[in-house]
Amino acid sequence: MQPVLKKVQPLLGRILIQKYVPPKKTSSGVLLPENKMASNIGQVVEVGPGRINENGQQIKPSLKQGQFVLLPEYGGYKVPKTNGEENLIIYQEEDIIAVVEGEFNTKV
Repeated sequence: MQPVLKKVQPLLGRILIQKYVPPKKTSSGVLLPENKMASNIGQVVEVGPGRINENGQQIKPSLKQGQFVLLPEYGGYKVPKTNGEENLIIYQEEDIIAVVEGEFNTKV
């Protein structure tokens, strides 16, 4: 039996991301073409408190919960299913490429 986690709180400069899954068809049933770019987009779910620099000072993360980001093609740590949420991945903040804006289905 695989464990189901209740909550995941990233540590230090890590960011918990839920990968964006674009709809496969419209509400009327029309199939949509696959979008390769959308597979590298995610939404920030949780943010760690920040990394520690070489002087021992904490550097707060620049990302905020709810932002959509562009992710690298490879990397991150896949998180086991959490309270019904899937597609959760933890990245180091410096591995995240960019913050993106656009029209996304807010249900990721």
